[in-house]
Amino acid sequence: MASGHGVDAMLSRAPGYAGGAGGEGFSREGSALWGAGSPYGKDRGSAGAMAGAGGVGRLGGDEWDLVHGKGGVGGAGGPGGEYGLDAHLGRPSRGETGKGTASDVRGPGNKGSAGDREYLSGPEGARREGRDFSQLGSLYDTNSAFGGAGSKFHDRSVDGSSSGGFGQGPLSYGQMPGPLGGPPSANQRNQEPDLDLKANDSLKNTESTGQKRQSILDNLKVPRCYLNKQLATVRVLKGDPAELSCTVSKDNVTGVWFKDGLKLTSMDGVIFEKKGLVHKLIINKAEDIHAGKYRFEGGDVKTEASIFVEDPPRVDKVLLKNLSSVPTVAKAGEGVKLQIPFEGRWPIRAAWLKDRMELGNDTRIRVDKTDTCTTLSISSCDRTDCGDYKVRLKNDSGVLEINLKLVVIDKPQPPAGPIKIVESSADNITIEWKPPKDDGGKPVQRYIVERQQVGRNDWETLGETPRSCTSFTTSRVEEEMSYYFRVRAMNAEGVSDALESGEVKAAGKACPGAPDPPEIISVSRDAITISWKAPGKTGASQIVGYVVQKRKKGTVTWLPVTNGPVKDKKLKVTNLKKGVQYEFRVAAVNTAGTGQPSDPSEPAFARDPTKSPGQVQDLKVSSSDSTSVTLTWNKPEVQDGIEVKGYEVEMKPCNSLSWTKCFTLPAQSTSCRVQGLQAGGKLLLRVRALSDSGPGEASELEARAGAAPVVSPRLLIDDTVKSFLIIKAGNPIRVKIPFEGSPEPVVTWLKDGLPLPSRADVSTEDGITQLLLRAAEFCDSGTYTVELGDGLGERETFSFQVQVRDIPQPPGAIRLEENVPNTVTVTWDPSASERWEKNLYYTILKRESQKGLWHVLGDLIYNNKFTFTRVVPGRDYYFRVVAKNDLGASDPSETVQPWRISKKKAEFQVKEQKYRGVNQNQPPRFLVPLKSHVVVTGSECHMSCAVGGHPPPKITWYKDSRDLSGDPNYFCTNDFGVCSLVVLGVTKQDEGEYMVEASNGVGRAFSRAFLAIKDSSL
Repeated sequence: MASGHGVDAMLSRAPGYAGGAGGEGFSREGSALWGAGSPYGKDRGSAGAMAGAGGVGRLGGDEWDLVHGKGGVGGAGGPGGEYGLDAHLGRPSRGETGKGTASDVRGPGNKGSAGDREYLSGPEGARREGRDFSQLGSLYDTNSAFGGAGSKFHDRSVDGSSSGGFGQGPLSYGQMPGPLGGPPSANQRNQEPDLDLKANDSLKNTESTGQKRQSILDNLKVPRCYLNKQLATVRVLKGDPAELSCTVSKDNVTGVWFKDGLKLTSMDGVIFEKKGLVHKLIINKAEDIHAGKYRFEGGDVKTEASIFVEDPPRVDKVLLKNLSSVPTVAKAGEGVKLQIPFEGRWPIRAAWLKDRMELGNDTRIRVDKTDTCTTLSISSCDRTDCGDYKVRLKNDSGVLEINLKLVVIDKPQPPAGPIKIVESSADNITIEWKPPKDDGGKPVQRYIVERQQVGRNDWETLGETPRSCTSFTTSRVEEEMSYYFRVRAMNAEGVSDALESGEVKAAGKACPGAPDPPEIISVSRDAITISWKAPGKTGASQIVGYVVQKRKKGTVTWLPVTNGPVKDKKLKVTNLKKGVQYEFRVAAVNTAGTGQPSDPSEPAFARDPTKSPGQVQDLKVSSSDSTSVTLTWNKPEVQDGIEVKGYEVEMKPCNSLSWTKCFTLPAQSTSCRVQGLQAGGKLLLRVRALSDSGPGEASELEARAGAAPVVSPRLLIDDTVKSFLIIKAGNPIRVKIPFEGSPEPVVTWLKDGLPLPSRADVSTEDGITQLLLRAAEFCDSGTYTVELGDGLGERETFSFQVQVRDIPQPPGAIRLEENVPNTVTVTWDPSASERWEKNLYYTILKRESQKGLWHVLGDLIYNNKFTFTRVVPGRDYYFRVVAKNDLGASDPSETVQPWRISKKKAEFQVKEQKYRGVNQNQPPRFLVPLKSHVVVTGSECHMSCAVGGHPPPKITWYKDSRDLSGDPNYFCTNDFGVCSLVVLGVTKQDEGEYMVEASNGVGRAFSRAFLAIKDSSL
């Protein structure tokens, strides 16, 4: 505000207070104006003076208010001042120019007073800075008048000494804008103001002018600050840096940060940074305590966002690399313990998988988990435990999967058999075998060959062969003696079990047996191609070739086809006469000589091939019994020039690759009975038509045919079929049970004696019946029974138990009570999983409001109540309850409002005056002794007794001779001789003998009792 200091103003000599400019009554920069023209000078809000040398205005505390008297002007006080209403005429005095210093206007505008000719001015007028506004100084003359020197904007500085009256000069009041300016009236230009104005009118005019001025000021506020960029929510891994930033529109904004509604002044690991318009909150290393909702406030802006600190499961990087790249090696029969420590936000669920199936506990395998590690233990591992394992760690922040490999090394399996006798003679025997299917995880180093003479018990080692050689020849034999041979494989871990041969005789000379009749492969006008198989008996040595012979059909003379033995088992016979029908036979040759010849082949014409007959129609099994199968079929479609001469029937066991003829001669009808089958055996059958041009294309049965065995239905239960299964909810239930029986029995599945639910799939094929439930539910728990029946009254059943389990559901609502002073008893509604989960228990945790970490108060709690004794008065506590079983932990249930025990103020006590009286001292005695108690774990135990004596005895409690005074787990009271001990949250450690001692100056007394603890799970 522009104001000056009037230092040379003349004072009137008239009676009463003189007018004129009062000493230093003007305001300082930016403050409210003080009275000028008041006789009090420096006094704020003073009453106006009597008229002196011309009326002068007073600058009030917050406004310039003027009241005119008849001889001059008296100033009216500002707020809290008095009004001068009795002004008198005085001697005119020449108005002196006050001297002042220009100042920047920073406060509200004010009114001044004005004379008609001369002005009060300073060396400089008021100047404007930016959009600030200035105000004219007060104007004085011998005749004072109102002047509306209100808020007026100026482009340049104003010379306060410029002459002029109302409406004149560059700063004429008549030129002021708004309600304080306006066109001046004629009286304002040419006349002095009427000094007969009433005081009340002047005051009203003053109030009206002030209201208008304030309205203008309200409209001239500085522009507000706004946000260019708001805070954004951040998700960060624990231990990583995090940053919140926002951008405002003004550089001079000083921001304040809040977390969860509380102002942040300093915080470990948090930096507050301001760069120009950008305000940042930087966290170098995010921890759990840094999670929450943050707010930034500065000037007129406010923005908020959250920081979420993710803490997924973590495993040490070095350990993780070793587990993934280096397999774990163990020896068969030894125990294996795979332990993986982990970190992360609790609770963390851990699962072990092998071959994509989750592992559960059984007689050999056990999966354990604590809050910091998970362990897979195998008591006695074997080769079946080899493979790829996966550990899955999961919490609310993420999933970590660890792949590891387990290798179990053992001695090799026996060599693959059977032992083949390559050569047997009076001089030597050669045997051959195959490598073992499983080398035990270590390569086979060599084979050990042993021999036992028939009729003796001892085995003799013949020698060893390297791993690359799987045959052995021994000359340590005697002619016509029989032997057994056995072979063992050996690696670095030991020697395998033996593969034994049948009885082998060292015969002097042994020729091969007879092969099967050769088959006609193709014919032409001068050649026929045949093939054959090796005989079942090779004789005393290996077969070195075959002798092939031919003859014309109807003759008895066999002629050799080649000059010497044929090494291959296929031959094209040439130089045949066209149109002649030939037969062929084959004999095997070894070192002992030529063996017996085979039976003749089917006769074949030496001629160019003609069209073969078509396939037989509608081949099927018409009947079967325990040793035979009857086949029927229809003739092939009739073709010109083709006559069916018969039908060839062949069979092939399921485990064989070759077809064999069922009959030596072709069948002449469209049915046949295949006999001599093994009961229960399975085989494939085919039939093809024969003509002069050869066999036609075979028709094969679509399904396997087999003789019906005389076998009662029987379930083949072995160690792979479990009688009790624990399945996690959502995982499949798959049970396979092999069986046998003929005719094929009827398989029936039941659950708890009733048919299976519609969700269950049952399949029966090839002697195996399977139950499949794709996603197990809790309602699938129960007893399952598979039943076999043959329709003749014979039945066999097998039952097994299935228990479907899952991670428990969260507990219900939590309630807090103060049953015992300075303690809190936490009770909660049970988890819904208690209905089907027998091994469910609870863990309770607490957190103080000043700290962000949860701490375990109690674990393995099998009821719904827990008492916390170490409560510090004045602190806020939050509690959380989690349901657990051996599969994992539920989501927590938490308290919404904190728990607090108020600090008790010390009470003022007045002690009663003691007077000497009659001695009534008595030693302590127990009116009611202690009694023994039996309670379950987790509950509260109240032990009490009644004590008499004078003076009142001191009570001390003991457990197993240990003083319980000061132990927060025990709460002791003594109310008028009734003494109580409360044991909070009883555990097995609280079991023992309790004693209470009562003592005073006269004597002592004792009472004892025993507290027994019973497990709540029993």
